[in-house]
Amino acid sequence: KDGRISFADTASGRAYIGKIDNDTFSTENSVSIPTLWLQDSLFYKNHWMLVDGEHSSVQFVGMDNNILAIDQFDRDWYLYEAVPTEVLE
Repeated sequence: KDGRISFADTASGRAYIGKIDNDTFSTENSVSIPTLWLQDSLFYKNHWMLVDGEHSSVQFVGMDNNILAIDQFDRDWYLYEAVPTEVLE
């Protein structure tokens, strides 16, 4: 709606949100977590949901890169993506 996109740079563990204008991406915000496998990222209601494939967790991170919460799952789970349940309703 507002022309912004967000994406995960899997290898660096960094998530970005910004806009593409004239074929150039301008970063509005980026955050990172210590992982070798950032499977997915979602910018939602002014915070990030980061799916950490290496540590089988979903980390909720503020725009200032402070960790707000971590949902830990069994190590044998291979998480793919995170979607807030209210988006599915």
